[in-house]
Amino acid sequence: MVRITIFAFLLVTLHLHNIYAEVDKDALPKVEEGFKINFFVKEPHIINPSSLCFDKKGRLYVGAGPQYRQPKEDSPTDYIKILIDENQDGVAETVKTFAEGLNCVQAMAWKGNELWVANAPELTVLRDTNGDDVADEYQIIYTGLNNLRHSLHGLNWGPDGWLYFTMGNTWVKPNAPKPIRDLQGIKSDDKTQYPLTKVYTKDNYPKSYHPLNKDEKEGGIFRCRPGGHDLELFARGMRNPWDMCMDSGFNWLATDNDPGRPGERIFMPIRHGHYSMRHPWKFDWMGKHIAIAPSSDLFPSVSGSGTGVAFYSSYHFPEKYRNRYLIADWTNNCIFLYEPKWIGSLQVPAETKRKIVDGGATLGGDLGYKGAKGRSLFRPTDIEIGPDGALYIAGWGSVYGTEYVPKDKWTPEENAKYQGRVFRLIHKESPLIPRSTWNATKRKKNIETWSLENLIEDLGSNVHVWRVHAQDELVRRGGALRNELLNRIWSGQLSETQATWAIWAIGHIDKARGKGYRDIEKFASDQWQVTEKATRVPPSEYRVNIRIQAARILGENGADASVPLLIKLLTDQEPRIRLAAMGSLDRIGWGNNSTAILDAIAYETDRVAYYTNWQVMRRQLPEKKRRALLNDGRPGLRRMAALGLMEEGDRELQRKADQLLGGAVADNSNFLKSLTLSTDEDHFRKTTLVRFTAANPGTIRYTLDGSEPSPKSD
Repeated sequence: MVRITIFAFLLVTLHLHNIYAEVDKDALPKVEEGFKINFFVKEPHIINPSSLCFDKKGRLYVGAGPQYRQPKEDSPTDYIKILIDENQDGVAETVKTFAEGLNCVQAMAWKGNELWVANAPELTVLRDTNGDDVADEYQIIYTGLNNLRHSLHGLNWGPDGWLYFTMGNTWVKPNAPKPIRDLQGIKSDDKTQYPLTKVYTKDNYPKSYHPLNKDEKEGGIFRCRPGGHDLELFARGMRNPWDMCMDSGFNWLATDNDPGRPGERIFMPIRHGHYSMRHPWKFDWMGKHIAIAPSSDLFPSVSGSGTGVAFYSSYHFPEKYRNRYLIADWTNNCIFLYEPKWIGSLQVPAETKRKIVDGGATLGGDLGYKGAKGRSLFRPTDIEIGPDGALYIAGWGSVYGTEYVPKDKWTPEENAKYQGRVFRLIHKESPLIPRSTWNATKRKKNIETWSLENLIEDLGSNVHVWRVHAQDELVRRGGALRNELLNRIWSGQLSETQATWAIWAIGHIDKARGKGYRDIEKFASDQWQVTEKATRVPPSEYRVNIRIQAARILGENGADASVPLLIKLLTDQEPRIRLAAMGSLDRIGWGNNSTAILDAIAYETDRVAYYTNWQVMRRQLPEKKRRALLNDGRPGLRRMAALGLMEEGDRELQRKADQLLGGAVADNSNFLKSLTLSTDEDHFRKTTLVRFTAANPGTIRYTLDGSEPSPKSD
């Protein structure tokens, strides 16, 4: 018995030695030629950071701590710290604790004077009421959410005024907000009224506890209005979507961790999209089947783990890196550069993504890390673009999670067993944006005194909070600067990001004024106005983006009088316009316009627009009308009706899926181009009739002289 005990002790000792030894804490990852990377901050200041954000002063906040992976009720808690680089040497010399006593902090986003924090099982708002850089108020907005394994991530305020966030698939408690427990099928009579309103201090903040488990259900993307009101499901069918971000045209890109092969996916979340986890009848991870919302790309290996996502539009990195996504992979210890392009209304990679930061392949399995001399401890969890144009990267420590000790025994010596760092990536051949530029005189003044030019400048910033605050101030001023803001949009001289946030500001102002949406309708219908400041029509891509935003705004604002225009836009040549128009008709409602709408969408050929059409149809038309459409003479409408009914659980139609959807072509990645050819004669020894049947709606082009068909062919 003594020998067994000694042997067990040795095993534990060797295990701990393997966990904590052989970590080269000073090694840096490799970077693409032209770049340079350094430590902005590192242990012991922080351990295991998983979220970053910048505040209105341009200072970096980091959420970190010992909570992950298997906390108990008395475990030490996570914290949020401010990292300040006053002397501009690229290293934070001042570290302040902004908040503590939190569950695992996995996302943060500023709105006004509120820092929204994802610390499942809570969504919490923190406020510093006296300006001393310490949070005084802690307000829980939602509770009962899932545990920290696959939990709450990806907080983003959109130009539409909604807060978007991702949520993983571990189970939620019966007192979670109803839209969240409905997604997971949690039956409960709980009557808790959300959002919660009680405000606490650091000393009495009631951090709750949700034990770790592996009861996986379904993840999704939710959104709510300021204050946590009007919580609703945006998209579903995910496993563990970690982060999401928007591009310059308010289009989302997100990562989702896989349940096995084929690998982690990159996808473009769309409203009502079902991405196949716990789908009623069809699993297709990449959404090649027309019953599933399509995904955009895969990570290059099954063992990947997508984490932070950012869209780079700053002007520090050279041109070839701008207007591209940067995507972190925690398991493969790297940052990918991802260039997007449009195929119809789906954003996909324009080229194979490549690593611009590379810590080397994992040597410790999917979730482990094996250190060595010269091997960088680079395990990125979140990324943010700073006001100087540099990329800031949160880096996890060498172990998957901390070993349990009670809070009162968490000592500096215990903390020293773990690591955590924030890296700073710059381009050596391109100057950083100087502090004198981004930390201009205006930042020392109340934003209410800023000029219109000051505000428009921030609308185009890569610092998310600056866009949010500038737009909020534009909306607050309302009619006083509305016309001048309109002229700036008409001029075509704004960047795409500025134009997107500016036109949404006009949308918010017009809704508050209650005087109609004449200018928004002009934008949507491409009636470009020439003014003294806008003497030429802007480039087509600029106008397309404005049209998309305008069409979306009409729906968000419930513009009933704009329904005829939106129906007309359903047949626009640009599929992204058609998608936006249907999204708005979904928000407003079809009313008595179903016949005109069905006529307009009957021959839709774009993959995402087609998918959205039938998802909206099943929400706008009663079941009886949709069943009648199963006998409609237009195959596109028949399939839309069938797809909606199958998703709602019609087993008979599910069994006939191949027949109704075109058989095997439903699994074809390019289903819109699939044809069935048939003839009366098998060997063509005499004149015969050749029939072409499209499995899905579209126009068939053909030639009789052997040349390749084109859009001008018969």
